[in-house]
Amino acid sequence: MSESRARGHLIVLRLLAVGLAGGGILELVGFPLGALIGALIASGVAIRKGMEARAMPKLRTFMLLSLGIFCGERFSPDSLESVARWPVTLAVALSALVALLIFGKYLGKAFGWSKDTSVLAAIPGLTSVVALVADQRKACLPSIMICHALRFHILVLSAPLVILIVGENVETPKFAVDHGPLIGSVNFLAHFLIAWIPARFLDRKGLPGGPIIAGLAVSLISHGSGLSNAASPHSLFLFTNVAAGVLLGFNFSRIKNLPVLALLRAAAAFVALTLAVTILFSALAQALTGIGFIPILLAFAPGGFEAMILISVAIDANPTFVLTHQLIRLVAIVFLMPLLLGKPHPPPDLPAPRP
Repeated sequence: MSESRARGHLIVLRLLAVGLAGGGILELVGFPLGALIGALIASGVAIRKGMEARAMPKLRTFMLLSLGIFCGERFSPDSLESVARWPVTLAVALSALVALLIFGKYLGKAFGWSKDTSVLAAIPGLTSVVALVADQRKACLPSIMICHALRFHILVLSAPLVILIVGENVETPKFAVDHGPLIGSVNFLAHFLIAWIPARFLDRKGLPGGPIIAGLAVSLISHGSGLSNAASPHSLFLFTNVAAGVLLGFNFSRIKNLPVLALLRAAAAFVALTLAVTILFSALAQALTGIGFIPILLAFAPGGFEAMILISVAIDANPTFVLTHQLIRLVAIVFLMPLLLGKPHPPPDLPAPRP
């Protein structure tokens, strides 16, 4: 192993140790989603204070692949009955996306933002892709990043409070049952190894959520067909929460030196718009289908893809439903983005230099 690779592994292990400490403390005190939120806060603060960090693609693949396996385990026979109603909720979710982007475009005009900046600020999720597109099209990156960061933190940090206030009982029977930590760990490892190669392939092809699709497919086939009915240990799920928290903390700790106060008024308006549209369309979808409000809200949540899936798994809020809607919306964003943005404006012609 080269010195640079060894150093990279050491950096990841240090961040995971910080995340485990932060997540462990909140889990011990019984804080809802403590492993995820504790790891996010601890790693984010540590990086801000100077702890060395770098991109962690393998940890991200591990986290997404594991999430797919957990979702497959929690797909219940009762969930099959609601599948027939999913086209309705998918149509409402996509309508919410279109409404959000159109409203965002016109809201941005009120603050003097360009069309590109307004549309990119309103996009729910895909922050890294949005940042690249914003740089390419010369949009106002600070405005866009503040909108995404503020919305993300409100979504994740308010999720425990929303769940406690609504108090909806979303637990459902599952294909997988607890057979103890040893059998559960072996079962998880077998699914993980089978799904690893297709997960890496899909990830390299740039498919949104590729590893999670591979894990979900392997887990659903195995548990749905009766080949396996063992549930993964809860400790593995908590570690996946910590890994997600570390990754999310790293992503948003890189947003530095932004004029937050100057842009906060516009960012708050954009966040209020996205949350209002999400709640309104979630209520509409529930009225049309009778599916629980919490699963629909998580499925429609504007951003925090990995966090919303983790939350749905943690509280058994029909995670396959949430995952399906979030993934389809990501694909829809990829296709809608160029349509709404249009062709980039060419740079002005420069006068020919004088001889």
